[in-house]
Amino acid sequence: MYAARAQLLEELVRPALARGDVVVSDRYNTASFAYQGYGRELGTSTVRAFDRVICGNTQPDITIILDLDPERALGRALGDTRRSRLDRIEAQDLAFHQRVRAGYLALARKAPERIKVVQADQSVDALQLEIRALIGRLLDRKNRNSKFKIQES
Repeated sequence: MYAARAQLLEELVRPALARGDVVVSDRYNTASFAYQGYGRELGTSTVRAFDRVICGNTQPDITIILDLDPERALGRALGDTRRSRLDRIEAQDLAFHQRVRAGYLALARKAPERIKVVQADQSVDALQLEIRALIGRLLDRKNRNSKFKIQES
């Protein structure tokens, strides 16, 4: 996992950041801490050691966690008719998913300025509004602190 992350950072993320681009990722190191450190019970110090070497100072400005009770989340995945089966992570037992969720929430409590928890059991429209507001505040703050302005198209 960290080998793939190293390649992604080297080939795409760091060059984009160097150009001043905004980078959006569906998973990054917070997911590694939650899934490996908590879910697989490797411990956060083990994951942190890999993270320091691979990610270093390339850290997200914001992480948005879409929080949903693991039983409901698995029920949604099982009810998704577009798929024939669960992936290898989804197929883990409920205790694994509960540890992952607990890990995400613990990480959010430790870094509330960066990690934002959004309740995922709301309507798509409400969820989208909340995420847009979080991103909007981040971009406004970054624009105030930068000579560059981000334009919406």
